[in-house]
Amino acid sequence: EGAPRAWVVVDPVDGSVNAKRRLPFACVSIAVASGERMEDVEVGFVAELTPARDWWAVRGGGAFCDGERLATLDAGPLELLGLETARPERVAAAADTLASLGARRLRSLGSVAMSMCLVAGGRLDAMVTLREVRSVDVAAAQLIVREAGGSVALPGGDALDLHMRSRCLAARSPELLDLIAERFRAQ
Repeated sequence: EGAPRAWVVVDPVDGSVNAKRRLPFACVSIAVASGERMEDVEVGFVAELTPARDWWAVRGGGAFCDGERLATLDAGPLELLGLETARPERVAAAADTLASLGARRLRSLGSVAMSMCLVAGGRLDAMVTLREVRSVDVAAAQLIVREAGGSVALPGGDALDLHMRSRCLAARSPELLDLIAERFRAQ
């Protein structure tokens, strides 16, 4: 009684610098949860602005992009790693750790939620943030990755409140996520 029945977490523009500069990889992100944690997110919706594309998932119902169910992610090598940070000095500080992962290529796109959706869609093999991000950056997309069969880690906490700050790791398989988490744990 008196407690909220649903939590709605909205990021009105993830990738705001991209949007401002008319670059791709900006989105609106909305999550609806039945509780106060990431595991309580029941619906995740990410509306990519350019190109216009909708990504969504319903807990237990799979993940979708523009009405097409995403294929279940399989384990595989780390060929393409998404990197999210706005600061070159963070990339420099993480260079040895990044090199130790064995990724063949890196991509830094400028939107945490969009990078996570690209993991869910099998376009990136994994992604990592080099800084702590807020719950609004990951709430919707983490469900999309999980419903596509991928794995997500938020080592700094998983609360849906405005105080949550955590690095975010997402990968196509638990094994790949474990490798990335192990390497970044020491950093």
